[in-house]
Amino acid sequence: MLVDSHCHLNCLDLSLYENSLQTVIDNATANQVSHFLCVSIDLPTLPNVLAIAEHYTNVFASVGVHPNEAAPEPVTQQQLMQLAQHPK
Repeated sequence: MLVDSHCHLNCLDLSLYENSLQTVIDNATANQVSHFLCVSIDLPTLPNVLAIAEHYTNVFASVGVHPNEAAPEPVTQQQLMQLAQHPK
């Protein structure tokens, strides 16, 4: 069993995978990757990361802001902690 502990499934060019995230998951699973941690890089794309995690039982999301991403407004620790309450 392998775990991809840092991936960005929401940023993939799916045209390389038959326009299907399921194909990506299936290919990884065929190579013994059983779980994925899809890492958020900013708050605007977090809903997409969460939607992927909600759709796939073996995908989980992290909440965060990458230091290289310019946030339109400051993000507080309280905001991140609240968002991290999501079950996935």
